[in-house]
Amino acid sequence: MVNKARNQKLNLNTACAMAFVFAIFASNIGAQTVDRTRQLDLLVRLDHAKSMIQEENYTEAQRIVHGVLSQLQDERKAIYAAFFPKQEKTASMGLDEASHHSHGLDLLSDDSLDILFSAQYTSDYDGQQYTIDINMVRNDPEIDEIAMVIQKPMLIDALDTVAIVTIQDTYTGVEEYYSEEKYHEINMVLGEKVLLNIVANGIVDRQHLLKFCDQIKLDNLVRELK
Repeated sequence: MVNKARNQKLNLNTACAMAFVFAIFASNIGAQTVDRTRQLDLLVRLDHAKSMIQEENYTEAQRIVHGVLSQLQDERKAIYAAFFPKQEKTASMGLDEASHHSHGLDLLSDDSLDILFSAQYTSDYDGQQYTIDINMVRNDPEIDEIAMVIQKPMLIDALDTVAIVTIQDTYTGVEEYYSEEKYHEINMVLGEKVLLNIVANGIVDRQHLLKFCDQIKLDNLVRELK
């Protein structure tokens, strides 16, 4: 009975993972950005996983599915990275693109928070060291709070360190700046469900972060998120 229950749970979890993978392929990201060769390879591996499920070899099916998910996350990382400044464009600001990565959903978790993309840029500009960190998160609980502040700016009238800021003459964000800590943060809501969080540590002049934001391909990013 115990083994049967364990197998049934594993079967359900693997099936859920398979459904998630197929949903990705049905999305615009799967259809438009994965080249044909890699797409075919992924589909073949999914067919193999399906065969393993039919044979009740759930361990092997899980291994295959998680490998496919890992590859899809790499594809997604490359997609989103293209919308953010490259090193040659940030060189004038003294910024180096240190790292970028993405995370996927934990398929066995009920947590719907999804970190789509993260990146870090580092600087040693005119002897001034600082970092800029990017996090793009779907279904972040902070989205509702940011949206409310943007809709009702009077909520922050009494706060000296928080302000509404316009990026690229189109996008509205909530800006926080603490001069003593040299901490600067901008939050924007993209497509209603995605929070773009940009944090600079060590900066003195807020124009560095605003200039960085101007180099993000926000229009294209928003279209990709639809």
